[in-house]
Amino acid sequence: MLGAAMSLLLAFLNVSYQRWWEARELWGDVLHASRSLLTHCLSHAPADGPVREVAGWAVGFAVALKHHLRGDQSVEPRGHAARRGGNRTAVSY
Repeated sequence: MLGAAMSLLLAFLNVSYQRWWEARELWGDVLHASRSLLTHCLSHAPADGPVREVAGWAVGFAVALKHHLRGDQSVEPRGHAARRGGNRTAVSY
């Protein structure tokens, strides 16, 4: 009886670790894609271009995705757009 309980526990731990590792890899892919986008923008955009705005959108996307995946509906906007009363969808974190 104890052996069966231990085998179920170990199987559950193995599956949960595999799910955690897959989520970690996918989150790393999101961060890598954001960094690649910003690197390309910095390399090819003019000095007075919208690189800072693109950076804010990339960071905002990662933060919004984190809150969406966690199911957090109580997120208040922060950053310069929230303070100046501007467009609340373009908030930089």
